[in-house]
Amino acid sequence: MAVHFSLLDADDRPLTRRDLIDRLGAEAVQDSAEEYPQLVDARLLGLGPARYEQLPDLVLALRKPQLAKDLNPVELTRTLQRGLRPVENHLLVEAARSLDDMETVARTLEGLVATDGATAAFLTVY
Repeated sequence: MAVHFSLLDADDRPLTRRDLIDRLGAEAVQDSAEEYPQLVDARLLGLGPARYEQLPDLVLALRKPQLAKDLNPVELTRTLQRGLRPVENHLLVEAARSLDDMETVARTLEGLVATDGATAAFLTVY
């Protein structure tokens, strides 16, 4: 739900904390700069603290001037490595298992398609 409002009152003075709470609700007004990123992540992104923490580094790394001018895969890999944390081993194992499962399903599907073709050929003769 979007809330549109001005940060200035009718006299062009910044709203007070109390005014912000009245307009937005107490849960939307944070007391410290450390709480704000947690709120942004929880409400907008849902990345979790570890992934949200690395997001600004990645954005800054990818927005470097001239990054795409002479696109070098090695340099791009280094940039991504600096901006992203290593993937946890259990996630790699889970991804590998999923790929293995997909291969098994693909082989099964190929076998079923071949069986269907052979059955169709047999039925035309039968």
